[in-house]
Amino acid sequence: IRTTKDPIPSMHQNPTKKAAPFPASTTLYHKVDALSGGTSTMRAAGQTLLPKHPEEAIENYEKRLSTSTLVNYYSKAIDAAVGRATTKPIEVSNLPASLTPFLADIDGAGSTFDQFAQEALWLTIHHGSTYIVADYPELESLPTTLAEANTIKARPYLVSITAPQVLAAYGKTENGQERLCHFRWSGCEVIPSDDGLDETRVETVKAYNQPDANGPITLTTWRKVDSGWSQGDPAVIVGVTSIPVVCAYGWRTGFFTGKPVLTDLADLNVAHWQSLSEQTHILSIARVPFLHVSGQNLNETVPNPDGSTTVKAFKLSVHSAAITPENTKIEWVETSGASISAGEANIDYLERKMDAMGLVPTASKSGNVTATETCINAAESSAQLKALCVAFGQSMSKALYLLSEFAGTPAPTVNVAIDPTFQVNPDAPEKTEEASEATPQQ
Repeated sequence: IRTTKDPIPSMHQNPTKKAAPFPASTTLYHKVDALSGGTSTMRAAGQTLLPKHPEEAIENYEKRLSTSTLVNYYSKAIDAAVGRATTKPIEVSNLPASLTPFLADIDGAGSTFDQFAQEALWLTIHHGSTYIVADYPELESLPTTLAEANTIKARPYLVSITAPQVLAAYGKTENGQERLCHFRWSGCEVIPSDDGLDETRVETVKAYNQPDANGPITLTTWRKVDSGWSQGDPAVIVGVTSIPVVCAYGWRTGFFTGKPVLTDLADLNVAHWQSLSEQTHILSIARVPFLHVSGQNLNETVPNPDGSTTVKAFKLSVHSAAITPENTKIEWVETSGASISAGEANIDYLERKMDAMGLVPTASKSGNVTATETCINAAESSAQLKALCVAFGQSMSKALYLLSEFAGTPAPTVNVAIDPTFQVNPDAPEKTEEASEATPQQ
């Protein structure tokens, strides 16, 4: 619960400045976000993920780019991992009975707790961290009774914030534990026009602050205006004893920071995107044989009015004929296919490597991968996903505790259990051509 005051202008601050541990999304998340978006976002990335050859004309490159297609092993690997993690229902225990109805609509937008957790787990693997915020509707005055809160339909809810949105998170070590004292993130407000035919998008930055462990928690909001940023007066957060933000780590790199879990798989998927682009392009050329003329020079030298000459190149196509001097040889020429075979081998190698670098082993792999190796990979992947799910469950437990604090019924023993399941079949068929049927493993 928070109380608000009128905004005050603050045109000389830049609240979007990132803290040192938080890199710009273009450096850390650009590649994985492009992959997760599919073919359209990979094409939009242009030369950053599909380089242009030094002698390649820009029109030829753009044509090659527009015909390149992504086989999305990366996203399918995360889909499979989340699917395995949530095959069994997520178990929530020790939650007060009065809060149980919230699990059917945990975010106030109709998402069940299981749906919310699945999406947050996907983002945790994808970006290496995600952030769960417990919040309460903004009120001008606080309800004094539960009945009054129910009347105005005031209830706590959870919000998920993606890693690229986070601008800063600072902690203080007190009594041997690190406590979050500042958390800032960017967002956007969409304001529809009165007639609903148009909308205005306003950039926002929000920041929680709690300098002292026993001190008040404030929430400050900035909004982008033409002349800079307009800062609202800090609102006091009531109902919780600490900043209501939990970081769920996939691959922890520091306090409230992480990096994408499947970075190696992402690199291979980009290499596959590039190799497949080359292969598709070369096939479009190699499939069409061309005519070759040998013997006397058949180019024609044409005089110009100014006394100079112009060489008119001899042209021959499948729809035309030519009269040539004696001993001239015209024949069809095709590529030997050596480069095509090399490209096929490279693509096959990349696909087998990607098959071995996900989080969910489900089948034996081609290319001299034995059943024993598959079982070893299965054990390693199972342990990694199990550990990730245990940690994620603990993070969701903390989020529900914050929600229970807001609701006035603190539940310090609430527990969220996520138990991934595996079924590794060494006798399963080899990898298929479609990414949707390929289940990468690590």
